[in-house]
Formats: sequence, C-alpha cells, structure tokens
Amino acid sequence: MKKHISYDRNFRECLDIVAASCRIARKAQRASLNLPQHSKSDSTPVTAADFAIQAIINRKLGQLYKDVKILAEEDSSELKTQKSLLASVCDLAGMNWPTVSAETVIRVIDTGSYRGVGEPYWTLDPIDGTKGFIRGAQYAIALAFIDKGEVTKAIMGCPNLSPSKDDSPHVISPVGSIFFSLRGKGSWVLPDNFTSFEPEKISCELNQSNEIRICGSAEPLHSITKKNDQIAKFLNKKNHKLQLDSQCKYTIVSRGQAEAFIRLPADQYYVEKVWDHAAGLLIASEAGAIVSDADGKVLNFSNGKEMVGNKGIVCATPYYHPKIIAAIKELKLNR
Repeated sequence: MKKHISYDRNFRECLDIVAASCRIARKAQRASLNLPQHSKSDSTPVTAADFAIQAIINRKLGQLYKDVKILAEEDSSELKTQKSLLASVCDLAGMNWPTVSAETVIRVIDTGSYRGVGEPYWTLDPIDGTKGFIRGAQYAIALAFIDKGEVTKAIMGCPNLSPSKDDSPHVISPVGSIFFSLRGKGSWVLPDNFTSFEPEKISCELNQSNEIRICGSAEPLHSITKKNDQIAKFLNKKNHKLQLDSQCKYTIVSRGQAEAFIRLPADQYYVEKVWDHAAGLLIASEAGAIVSDADGKVLNFSNGKEMVGNKGIVCATPYYHPKIIAAIKELKLNR
C-alpha cells in the first residue's frame, strides 16, 4: 500500500518552481563553458545561473506569500558592473519569466536580503555547489522555511541526481530529483520532470558491513576528507568514499546510499551558512538520520546567515552518528 503526503497549494507551487529551476539550470550547465562567470569577494565563483534561479524563485515566493521574508545567498552588486553577466541572467530567467528586464531582475534578486533574525523566513541557495555545476557534476537548488530557528519545510532540487537510489550518485542522470519534507511528515522524492507525481517516501538504512560509506566534499577547500579515513579506521571500518558537491550529500544519506556525510572544515575560522544546510537538515532528519555539528550540537538557524556556535557537520544514521561524534572527539579532529 502506497503512503501519501498532503500539503497545501502554495507548497505544491514551490515544488513546481524548484522543478522548473532544475530544468533551466540543467540547460545552463550544458552550456556552462560559455556561461558568464564572476568571482565574488571571497574568491568563490558565481554564474548567471545562480542569479537567474534566485530571481525566479524569489519572484514566485513573493507571489505566493504576502510580506515574504527571504534570506538568499546572492545579491545584485556584481550584476550592476558586469553587463554581460546581467544579460545572461535575463536570458536564463526569461525561460520562466518572459517579461523580465534588467531592472526587475536586480530588484527581485535583492528581495533575498532579509537578515534572518526575528520573523519566519525562507532561505535559498540557488545553486549550491557552484564548482560542481561548472564541472558538470552534482549540485542542488536548496529552499527551506525557518520559523523560530526550526526548519519546518524543505525542497531540494538535484538536477543531475537520479530519482532512483539504485543508480550511483556519481552518475549524471538525464532526469533529476526533487526531495522535499514537511516537519513531522517524512521525506519524499519524485522525478524533477514530474513524469510521475506520486512521491516516494525515503528513509536512511541500517548497514553494519565491514565498510562505511561516507560522503565528503569534492572540494578540498571545503572539508578535509582524509579525516574521514581516520574516523572509519577508528570505527574498524573501510571508508567507501563518496565525494560529491552540494547538499546532495544529505539526500544520499537520507535514502540509504551512504551511512554518513561528514564535513570537517579545513579552515578553523570558517562559519557555516544557513542556506548551505537548512534544507538538507530537514530532509535527512525526517528520513530518520541524525544531524548535528561535529561536536554533537544542534545546528543554529536563529542568528542570521551564519550558524554561530557550530563547527563542522555530521549527518549520519542513528547507529553511526554517536560513534562518529565520539571518534571526532577522541581523535581531536574538530580543531
């Protein structure tokens, strides 16, 4: 007997706009060699697709919710001086928004400037894993709703990740996935082309073999993945490495393709950002996984864009989570 989930019309429209964004991002990725890019002040890349997807989703949220508050990753400052980048953003946004103009796209992008303190808000990472996007690898479109520091709704589009957990997460799928969760109602997945709109419930799985499948970052600057080998060895397990970009790693654990996602930052001063983890946290938690920082503390989404007091991330099955936290502490890896 199939399980079903109910949600309101506005949430369904949020699913629709993330799915539409997946299709636009996939087209943009195929042309990424010709897609205008820019380096932000922190030297991380941003592309026309990042801005276009943020504009499209911000616009839809503004139509659906009165006085909506949005905390999104991008702002329009680069676009105001990069005319070719702005033109490309308008071209991509126009696939969903035929009347778009340079002025309106800048205005709508900047509706994502809420500070994330006080009132309930949406947080958006339009292209999470931009380097993966540029390389033609995995990336995600991550949208979540936060109320009093608690994530209550989450949608994550993974345009290159197969809807089937039988397919390797390293394979680039012609049909992507939409993962979504509502607090207390579980986590679900469906194909991003909506050929079937019967969501499948997902859950993490128990695996006590002689190896542990650990998701780590494909970007060495984001996490020291060799520390995952140390953790596996401490647990008397072989590390079956899964190196992926973006919050896709949360979904891999959520549907039983890995036992853990561990992120131990290479920079001890780095502070995690809300938009990088909010959607992933709810999807993983509702699928039965446990998510905390690398010291075992609850993730903080109540102090604006920065997750103050948190260092590192551990998302793992209930069997492995306490063991991994203990290993990190014993090996003194979160320093």
